[in-house]
Amino acid sequence: MADMKRHLTPSLVISMIALFVALGGASYAAIKIPKNSVGSQQIKKNAVVSAKVKNRSLLAVDFRSGQLPRGATGAAGATGAAGATGAAGATGAAGATGPAGPTFSFSYSEMVEVAVSNNTSVVDNTISVPRAGRLVVNFSGRFGFPNGAPTGEVAAASCVFDVFPPGAAQTNVSRFASSGQVTRAAGGFVDGSVPITFGYEVPAAGSYRFVLYCTKANISGTPTLNLMNYDMTGVLTGS
Repeated sequence: MADMKRHLTPSLVISMIALFVALGGASYAAIKIPKNSVGSQQIKKNAVVSAKVKNRSLLAVDFRSGQLPRGATGAAGATGAAGATGAAGATGAAGATGPAGPTFSFSYSEMVEVAVSNNTSVVDNTISVPRAGRLVVNFSGRFGFPNGAPTGEVAAASCVFDVFPPGAAQTNVSRFASSGQVTRAAGGFVDGSVPITFGYEVPAAGSYRFVLYCTKANISGTPTLNLMNYDMTGVLTGS
C-alpha cells in the first residue's frame, strides 16, 4: 500500500477518473427505461401527487362518477317560439240529460155577466209563472143578450188579449174577432163564442197580468151584449 501511494501521480488519478466516467455512462445506457413501459403496477402507491400533475390537464372522464361536485344551476334560457296548433281532439260523449223543469199549467172557468161596449175589460187575471218558456193560452168566451132584450136584435163582439209583464209596459199578443153573431130570437136566444189561442214567450219567472178587452158591434138594433162565461187554460212549454 505504501508502494502504491508513492507511485500515485496526478496523471494516474486523471486516468482513473476518466475510466470511472466511461464505465458509469455505459451502465446508465444499459438500464435506460423504454418509452410507454411504466404501468400502474410500477407506480408506488400515493406516489403521484398534485405537484406531479399538469394543471388543467385532467378531464371529467378521468374521475369516477359522483366524485366531482355538481355546479350551480344556470339561468333559464329564453322561451322558445310556440309550436304549431295540434289537431282538434275527438268530440267527447254527450253529458247526461238534465232534470226536466217544473211542470206548469193553469185553468180558469168563470160565470160572469159583463156588459160589452167599446174596448171593455171583461177578463183580468194575474198568473205567477215559475220560469221562462213558451206559454200557450187557450180562451173561449161565450157572449149573449141579457133577459128582456128585444127579439130580433143582432150584435157581434171582437176581442184582444193584452199581457202586462212584471214592471214592463203593456204588450199586445193576439187579436181575434168573434166567430159569429149573437141573435135574440123569440122564445130564447142564440149565443156566440170568441175563441182565442196564442203563444207568449215568457222571458223569466214572475207575475204576468192577462187582460181581455172586447168591443161590441151592433148589427141590428141597439142590443145589450154581455160576456156570460169563459174558459181559459194555459200550459208552459220549453225552458
